[in-house]
Amino acid sequence: VESPIDALVGGVDGCRGPAEDEIVLRVRSMCGDAVEVCVRRGSRVSILKAAIEADFGIPSKCQRLALGTKPFLADCRADLFQALAKTMDAGGAAAQLPEITVIVSLEEVLRDLADQGTVQEYALYSLAHLKRRGGAVGVAVGVARRLLSDPSWRVRMKAAAALAEIWDGDDETVLALAACLEDHSVAVRRAAVQALERAAVERADVAVAAIAARMAHDVGYVRRSALLAWRHVVPTEASVREVAAIMAGDPRDDVRRIAVKASAAMLQGRRHSGTDVAAAIFGALCTRLAKDPSCRVQDEASDALRLVGDDAAAAESVASELRGTAAPEARCRLVGALATLAATEVAVAHLEACLEDPHPDVREAATSGLASAAAAIGGHRARAEAELRAVHEHPGSRAMALDAARRVAVANPSI
Repeated sequence: VESPIDALVGGVDGCRGPAEDEIVLRVRSMCGDAVEVCVRRGSRVSILKAAIEADFGIPSKCQRLALGTKPFLADCRADLFQALAKTMDAGGAAAQLPEITVIVSLEEVLRDLADQGTVQEYALYSLAHLKRRGGAVGVAVGVARRLLSDPSWRVRMKAAAALAEIWDGDDETVLALAACLEDHSVAVRRAAVQALERAAVERADVAVAAIAARMAHDVGYVRRSALLAWRHVVPTEASVREVAAIMAGDPRDDVRRIAVKASAAMLQGRRHSGTDVAAAIFGALCTRLAKDPSCRVQDEASDALRLVGDDAAAAESVASELRGTAAPEARCRLVGALATLAATEVAVAHLEACLEDPHPDVREAATSGLASAAAAIGGHRARAEAELRAVHEHPGSRAMALDAARRVAVANPSI
């Protein structure tokens, strides 16, 4: 694969012209990475710096070039070829292969951060792409943190993005980023949510407290942003109760839907801290599935339960909610959730019980769920008998029960 330095300046293999028109140069980073390039006549320093940024990941504004032990060509518009030629002429035969060392420097970036407009924004961009390669990022973190309150939303957004990359673990930055969840600009809030992802893992105690405080905010979009950030943290039982309270009582459909998504993120990969937390999450999701007035929230809760897979505790939570639900439509939705969990014996038992439900739609949903799960679980004579019993006891579901029993028999010839 051709190196970006080779593409922009010219690799050694590309030196095919007259010797007086090309100079071989070794470029070395402070990490020990090195590459030899062929500098052609007319090449400027800016081209070399762009190539170094592409190859070594050091932004142009953070580069200082040194030839030997001396600074080399601070002006990006200078002619690189002519400067190298003069150096080689002065050094004689000992300077036939000049070596440039790339030093990471924040001097220009810090100066530009005090400027205005696009100069300041590009300095923040450079910080974000520098990540933590520079040793002296502590000063830059403090400057970027102050810019989170800049009048320009673009500067605030880029400051949050830069902090996501160069944050060095201090609590003050975590609190400042959490405060950005209240920003009136959606772009700044999104950048803050992304920036809090690493803080939620490395400084969980501070991040959880700061984000949880915003989940009770009076403004809906602040609660929504806090819930989006909440998906990155490992929750406790108390914090799950807060999310469940938002799911149950928030007047905005979009906030309740994000709360359901946050709960799903807790379940995915078993990121919760214990069985009590899992049970609380399952119960809250089942309640939303059965009772939420918004179809979108119901669908989100159903999708969240589908992520659980073969969790018996989830099946018990759905069955518990089912026993306390009177509306046939809600019972049908809960039976559908049981069908997605039917890889467990617990779910199968509850689905079989639903075959005797007084409402035909619920019986049909249970019959369909059992039939769909037959191949995944294996042969269960009790299930087949329960389905056939539904044919005799509830003629309203006769056709579907017969079809389900037939599919069970095909999937399990031993029945």
